[in-house]
Amino acid sequence: MSADIATVGALNAQSKLAVEALKSAYEEAVGQGALIEAPPVQEALDQAIANGDRDVILRAFNEAVYDRLQDVEETRKVFLKFLTHTDWFVRKLAAESLYTMGDSSGFEVLRDLLLSTSPLMYADADERVSIAIKFGQWREKRAGPYMLKMYQDTGDARFLTGSEHLGLKDSALYSLSQLGSEIHDSTVVKYGIVKAPETKPILDSAFERLNSGSTEYPYVAWALYQYDPQRKYLNAIKQLAEGARLDPASDESFTPGTHAFRCLASIRDAEVKRIMEESLQSPSRSIREVAAASLLLIQEGKSEALVRFLKEHVAQNSKQQISASLGYQMAAHLDDPEVNAAGEARDKQEGENLWRYYGVKRKNWPVYPWSDGLLILP
Repeated sequence: MSADIATVGALNAQSKLAVEALKSAYEEAVGQGALIEAPPVQEALDQAIANGDRDVILRAFNEAVYDRLQDVEETRKVFLKFLTHTDWFVRKLAAESLYTMGDSSGFEVLRDLLLSTSPLMYADADERVSIAIKFGQWREKRAGPYMLKMYQDTGDARFLTGSEHLGLKDSALYSLSQLGSEIHDSTVVKYGIVKAPETKPILDSAFERLNSGSTEYPYVAWALYQYDPQRKYLNAIKQLAEGARLDPASDESFTPGTHAFRCLASIRDAEVKRIMEESLQSPSRSIREVAAASLLLIQEGKSEALVRFLKEHVAQNSKQQISASLGYQMAAHLDDPEVNAAGEARDKQEGENLWRYYGVKRKNWPVYPWSDGLLILP
């Protein structure tokens, strides 16, 4: 059986946004000291597993991952123990929790669950599909052949979700076979990441016939720039993005301009870097967040403007600049001596230990949980 790729993409996007919103709310709460101290991780997980309710078990693992009061290394060791648990659901959550912390020790556990011959059901959903999607989000290239096998064995295209990030072009070609010349922003992104020769004629045609006011237009220009970095594609995106970065209303709705700014931010170019640095002063918080992510993850060379921006954020915890937890995660990934010192000084002054949580304990955590929502990354 085959799935409607556009519908699947929309559902995956909605699910991802809901999960990230819950995580963000939890992180904000622990950061503000709004949650009471939990029992040690091992004890809390043992109690949840003994309860037997899978909703309770899931909540316990999520709380263990993001608990600011627990030692990260000790928590990681506890998760490692659960990789051999008799319950597949517990093994899955332990492996996924480790990936969240930047530890891929659970790869074989998740691979074996992915290859299960029967569905692994939780909350009316097949968790094998969930595992495949997360492998794509984590850029776990070892999983590519197994995701492809599951698609070939079942005909379910959901097993290919995110496989373009793993070097497989099958997801893009499946979209092409289902949609033909029809264009959706999510499938266009796949085309640009994979750069399969079969998809370029579709993009060429779309670039000529689409109205520049359509949501898909900047994504088509971005994808074509990946094939052939011509200035005409970059200029088309830049013109659309200019209005959005100066508009405070960009926080309130997604427009072709805000989509274009995301596409622009996802291109490595000296002129784009300058635009991103200027955009750190945008009246729109969402634009500032995308600009900061671009300077951190896409643009070449150190940006002094970004250093000043994140130093101020960490020192003042200014939620007016960008969201609190996002700013700390960016600052931790930047790993700049001035920013680190500002974070340590604020911890001493305020006693909240936010910098210790993000800049020390979670310093090496992957960026993908937050970066994929801001940029187009391979």
